[in-house]
Amino acid sequence: MAIYADHAATTPCLPEVANAVAEACIECYGNPSSNHYKLGRDARFLIDETRQSLANLVGIERVNEIVFTSGATESCNMAILGVAQRRMHTRTRIITMETEHPAILQPLSHISSAGFDVQVVNCQSNGQMDLDHLSHLCNQETALVCAMLVNNETGVIQDLHGISSIAHQSGALVICDATQALGKISIRNIPHNADFLAFSAHKCYGPKGVGALWIRRHLNISPLFYGGGQEQERRSGTENVPGIAGWNAALAHINENEFEYSKKIGGLQIRLESAIKNGLPDVIFNGQKSLRAPGFTSLTLPGLPRGWLTQLNGICASSGSSCSSGQNKPSRVLQAYGHNNEDAANSLRITLGINNNEAEIDEIAKCVIDGATRLQERDFT
Repeated sequence: MAIYADHAATTPCLPEVANAVAEACIECYGNPSSNHYKLGRDARFLIDETRQSLANLVGIERVNEIVFTSGATESCNMAILGVAQRRMHTRTRIITMETEHPAILQPLSHISSAGFDVQVVNCQSNGQMDLDHLSHLCNQETALVCAMLVNNETGVIQDLHGISSIAHQSGALVICDATQALGKISIRNIPHNADFLAFSAHKCYGPKGVGALWIRRHLNISPLFYGGGQEQERRSGTENVPGIAGWNAALAHINENEFEYSKKIGGLQIRLESAIKNGLPDVIFNGQKSLRAPGFTSLTLPGLPRGWLTQLNGICASSGSSCSSGQNKPSRVLQAYGHNNEDAANSLRITLGINNNEAEIDEIAKCVIDGATRLQERDFT
C-alpha cells in the first residue's frame, strides 16, 4: 500500500468530515437563503456555525468578516482583483515575492497588463522576504503587499508582523495566503497583522471545493461574482452547504488536537531529516535556516541526475508545488532560494500529516536514499 506524504498538496478527509458532508447532503439540503422554512434555516445554521468555528480558531473577532468561497485560489483572486478595482485610480503598485503561490502571481500578472506596477521583493537564501528591500519598494503608490504565511513547498514561515508594519506605514494593505498554516501552526494573532486572509478546507483535512476569505472590517472591495448577493453581498452564489459542514467538522478536530498533532508531525519530520542526512550527507534541506511549519521537508542533492521523484516507488510525494509537479519545470521557489535550474527541477517535497507513523518515515527515508544512490551509480557508469 502506498505511503501518503504529500499533505501540502491535499489532505485526506477525516471520517467525521465525510459523515458531516453526507449528513448535510441528506438532511440539510435546503437553500440557506430560504429562511422562511426549517430546511433553509438548518442550512443557514450550519454555515453560521462554521463561520464561528473558523473565527475562533484563527482569532477573528467579527464573524461577519469571513466570506465563504470555493477555496484559497478564489479567495486570493477576490482580494487582489477587488483591491485593484477599488484603488486603480489612487494606488497602482502591488508588491509580491517570487515564492508566492500561482493563486497570487497569476492574478498579479493579469492586472499588470492593465497598468498596475507589480514589483517583486527580493527573497533571501533562507526563504525570508528581504524587509530592507520591501521598505525600499513601499511608497505612497503601493496598494497591496502579498505575503504567504507558510510556503507551500518549504514550509518557511514569513515574518508577517515585520512585513505588515512596513506595508501599513505606507498605507498599503496586506493579503496573507494562510492556506498552508491553518492546522499546522497557531495563527490566532495573524489577523492583527493582515487585512485579508485566504484559506482552503482541503489543506486541513476538510473537503475540496470550499474555502474562505477574511476581510478586515470597513474594507470595501469589488466582488468577483454578481448575482443573488450571498455572503454579505461579497460573493454571490448559493453556498456549498455540505462542504462547509464538512469543514466545520475538520475545524473542530483541529481545534481539539492542534498542539498534539503539531508535536507529533514535528517529531516525525526530525526523524525523517536525520535519517536522510545520515544516508546522504550532502543533502540540503531547503529553508532549514528559517522557522518552518512542522511536516515540511524540501530537499535537494546538488548535481543529482534528474528522476529522483520517479525512484520513490510506493511513496506519494512531489517535486515541488502540486500545481507544477507534473510539468518537469524548475521550482520558482527553489530558484529564488539560489538553486540552479537543474537542482530546482530535481528536488523533492515530502509533507507529513496526522496519519503518518515512524515505520512509514523510515521507509520514506530508505526510498529517498536508495533512489538517489541508484541515480548516482547510473550516472557514474
